[in-house]
Amino acid sequence: MTSIEEFRQTKLQLHQAVQMLAATGISYLEKQPDDSHTNMEWRTEIQSFISNTFGEKERYRLALNVPQFEYRIYTEDFNLITEFQLDQKTEQQAIAWYINELGKLGFDKAGFTTDKHYEIPLTEQAKGKPYNLFNPDAFKIFSDHFSMAQKLISQNIAVENNSSPLRCWPHHFDLGALIPVEAKSSDGKTMSIGAGFSPGDENYNQPYYYVYPWPYPEKEILKDSELPGDSFWHHNGFVSAILEIDPGKDISHQQSTIQNFLNTSIKISKKILIS
Repeated sequence: MTSIEEFRQTKLQLHQAVQMLAATGISYLEKQPDDSHTNMEWRTEIQSFISNTFGEKERYRLALNVPQFEYRIYTEDFNLITEFQLDQKTEQQAIAWYINELGKLGFDKAGFTTDKHYEIPLTEQAKGKPYNLFNPDAFKIFSDHFSMAQKLISQNIAVENNSSPLRCWPHHFDLGALIPVEAKSSDGKTMSIGAGFSPGDENYNQPYYYVYPWPYPEKEILKDSELPGDSFWHHNGFVSAILEIDPGKDISHQQSTIQNFLNTSIKISKKILIS
């Protein structure tokens, strides 16, 4: 069993650790207006967050394997080059290892920077405390949640036209995609539906799925939009359908609830936008 607090502590460490993947994009990829050079992919088969490919002649990927809590450098075709176990290592030790490996691969080591244009929750690891694989089960469960989210969200956006790729963003550490709606709002704005998964944040302490219509509708409109099960509308700061997930329960037993939430909430959001 993993408590919500253990899941939260796992999330905080992993959120800090994936910043190395974002830093790789900031350092070696062309800056994109939507910040996509910093985002990541979740790969279930290796239970890892994966950076965008980087390099000119040879292409590489930096990965963070969650259950093993280690960095891995792969070729573009996922041939493993080297790895670095994070447990009981500091952020500075990890950076020193990575810069050294980048030099071996022919990169300008001075070009690597951890400076970023956004903030994340301050962790003990950011202040010099070693990373800690304190509960391997919690890290495995965290990995399982991202694998489930990757599977179920992908299934729902696959039936929609021109959906964006499903990517993990280092700012909020959420896995999300946008579904365009083929219509314009009354004020001419492009409409879309966001669907994703968060392992928890300043709004909710436990993991949750979200679906939101954009532009955000007025609160009054939502009164006639009944969501399934225990899901609900969030109104404070942003408007979104929310389904909280208990990390202490078997995730496989929650799959049908999640699937129903995503499917129904996307349909409701689309109806709100085009009505």
